[in-house]
Amino acid sequence: MARTIKMKIDRVDELFSRSYWSRDKRAIYYAFGLGPMPEIPSGYSKISLSVLLDRWYYLEVIAEYHVLILDVFTNCGRTGEARTIAGDFVKQVASHAFDPILFCRGIALMKDYTLRVLHGDLDVRLKPLSSIIKQEDIWFIRPWFTLLKQIIVKQDQDILEICALRQLAEYLGRTKFESTFNQLSKSAEDKYVESEQKFSEFEYSEDLARELFHEISEILPKDLWETEMANFVPSNSGGAPAGATREEGGNMWYKYSHMSADSRLFRGLPGEPKSLFPLPHRLTKLVRMCELCAVPKTANSIRWISKEPPVLSYLQHGVQRAMVRVLKSTVREHLDFSDSARSGRMAVEGSLFGEYATIDLSEASDSITWKLVSMIFPQYVRTLLWSTRSDWVKLPSKRVIRMSKFAPMGSATCFPVESIVFLACVRVALRRYNSTHSIRNSKCLVYGDDLVVEAFLVPDLLKVLEECHFKVNNDKSFTDQQLNNFREACGEEAYNGRSIKPLRVSRNRYSAVQENPGAAISSLVDRCNSTIEIFDELHSLFLRRCKQTLYEGKPLLHWLAWGDAGLSTVSLPFNRNRIWNIHLWRFKIRTLAIAPLDEKLRPSHEYSEKWGLSQIDIDEIEFFDRLKNLNIVESEVDPWLAEKLNAYRLRIGSTITPILSFETTWGLC
Repeated sequence: MARTIKMKIDRVDELFSRSYWSRDKRAIYYAFGLGPMPEIPSGYSKISLSVLLDRWYYLEVIAEYHVLILDVFTNCGRTGEARTIAGDFVKQVASHAFDPILFCRGIALMKDYTLRVLHGDLDVRLKPLSSIIKQEDIWFIRPWFTLLKQIIVKQDQDILEICALRQLAEYLGRTKFESTFNQLSKSAEDKYVESEQKFSEFEYSEDLARELFHEISEILPKDLWETEMANFVPSNSGGAPAGATREEGGNMWYKYSHMSADSRLFRGLPGEPKSLFPLPHRLTKLVRMCELCAVPKTANSIRWISKEPPVLSYLQHGVQRAMVRVLKSTVREHLDFSDSARSGRMAVEGSLFGEYATIDLSEASDSITWKLVSMIFPQYVRTLLWSTRSDWVKLPSKRVIRMSKFAPMGSATCFPVESIVFLACVRVALRRYNSTHSIRNSKCLVYGDDLVVEAFLVPDLLKVLEECHFKVNNDKSFTDQQLNNFREACGEEAYNGRSIKPLRVSRNRYSAVQENPGAAISSLVDRCNSTIEIFDELHSLFLRRCKQTLYEGKPLLHWLAWGDAGLSTVSLPFNRNRIWNIHLWRFKIRTLAIAPLDEKLRPSHEYSEKWGLSQIDIDEIEFFDRLKNLNIVESEVDPWLAEKLNAYRLRIGSTITPILSFETTWGLC
């Protein structure tokens, strides 16, 4: 069997000759790197189109998985076995219909059994698992099962084989099909209501509340907080607020013109509240109700996020900014929002000797109730949190319930408050472990619900978390000190001191093409970059897709220059001065950005002269719909600003370098 990237069209036609695949030939060609991404068909109903695009997306990711199998077994030194297994796999792809439910079932099995191995359990019974695979015909996990069986039989946790097992188990874990996503959303809504009822019944001991109150008062001292309140500046985000469509939500004017207020808001805000609003004369009556919407998390789960009322979102960002600044002054050694990679590095260190444990929590942010927050945060902070939170939540079914949690994901105050609460729990556990043990002597790190702590602290910390009604995810928490240790934190995964972070499939790109063609191309190039020098065959497949999509099919890029550095975007120097915009109530900075292709949006002659652009420059500007690419050198501007402005630097390792001209525009900071 030839390798996937060398497959010819006639071989693909032979394999996929069933009538089941007759409508999908162009998608099959693209999946195997033999043709450009097919155009989204018109004339389909919404349901029919989603079914078709799910099948196309399945073909895309299963072709990637086929090549990944070849890479994974080859990296383990099993080249001959790799070709045999990959060859059988592609035949199975062609002979089986797409079943999203079975697909998600197989992904869950791979994840569950792989986690057991990572926890050091090599006594896994293989016969029951083999029977499940055979009876349910979960054919696509057989390569993974072959590797699992070899590890169990040998009773040897070789790092290359563990890395390979983890990679095969996790690659498909983030696939998203519309059919399964809709089913998950419906079932998850009932669970959400049950959880809210459960949270409302939580009770907390006064002793525990007193300990946490003491720690948070040190984390957010009154003098620093009042200093921040004297300079309190709210701002808007790019997300859509409650009651707005996606298009309306991206319009700053919509957000400022739909603000509202109530007496509770004015009582909690610092200074003269009305001075914080750009349009105080247009304020209406505030309804404290956020809207819940589902977003994909994994193939078998979703994540709930909220769309906050415009005024609450506006003020929550001010609270968030104040908290972050105070935390930088007090606990930056243990809680740093600007560097999540620190937790990842400590997880790698902890996996070497087991000195550090990583703890993951289930429903972490949801289980932080307003009752708990009101008991453990000092009054000078609590008042502002109370005045800027939603009380009610509207579910996708239009049902409205009262919210027991402090704030759902989507609220700007959710993540910092969550991090502060968990850091306070760690500090309480430290004092309980040893009353003379100072937090300064600890190397613990907290980033949201990702906790990295010393192994000796785990029993006391688990007890504190339990008292707060937080649920530890035992499957994804790694605390034991063994001969072979696995640790996971902030996206980093390590085994015996070595990073084994797996490559994961991206979201449904056909859906992305419908919403934002430019972003879909960026995603394709990004996928290609992520496999360089790691998975040679998979990189070749992605590179082949890039070539087919970018310049063998209908060109989506206009070639302006040639070189040998790969596909990239460049920009010219720009004015780094920030200007405060009184209408948008935010800073703005002159940048170079790609704008939508619309002749009406091209710079006028007057602005061209002002920006120093010639007519040739204007004619050469190539646009991506709604995609902005900036190339900012961090040494030239504030690092935070550079992070906000930087998008993708497109580089696919080919021999072609298209350089895109940019339109000069004002961007918000």
